[in-house]
Amino acid sequence: DPTLSTYVLQHTWHMKGGSRIVGPEVPSDIAHLFVGDPFADRLPILIHPQVDPATVQRVVVELRYDDPDNHHEVRKAIELVGPTYATTTVTIPLIDTKRRDYTYQVSLIKTGGAAENQHAVTTDQLSIVVTEGGVYLDVAIALLGDLGQRGIDAVVVHLRSEPLDGAPVAVVSHLFDPGQLARVSKRLLLRADRPRV
Repeated sequence: DPTLSTYVLQHTWHMKGGSRIVGPEVPSDIAHLFVGDPFADRLPILIHPQVDPATVQRVVVELRYDDPDNHHEVRKAIELVGPTYATTTVTIPLIDTKRRDYTYQVSLIKTGGAAENQHAVTTDQLSIVVTEGGVYLDVAIALLGDLGQRGIDAVVVHLRSEPLDGAPVAVVSHLFDPGQLARVSKRLLLRADRPRV
């Protein structure tokens, strides 16, 4: 019947990892059908290697993303070879745009052949800073209340973390004076082989 020009369309995507994604049934009357991918968005993750090329030959970053509600998982291994380490961008395709947490684990292959395997980290940040022996943690410090009204001349905050092997204890400090900004961010270098405290 030439007057019936509508049809029902449903896509099924067979992923490389063996999973299958079934799209919804959608009515259509388009004569030319273009098939895209099932992804609604992508996470662009920047990997910043900040290691010493004299001691690190290769950096391997393993990314894992799981979306069990949509039967979608992503596994990627990114290998960066020295001595010239450059920032690399890796994308993780998303079906559920609200599910943005992923897990990464860094392995550093040293020049002598030994490996430094760091703990897995789950995050939604779009930037991974790779360091030798440690990981960076940005700490937000907010001062509540007005120092002048409380009769306080100043407040000093000291932050300290366990140092890397052979390194001295580093103390990161900030002085809050009356009338200055009551919110700052400080960066600490934490050991990769310890909990993030």
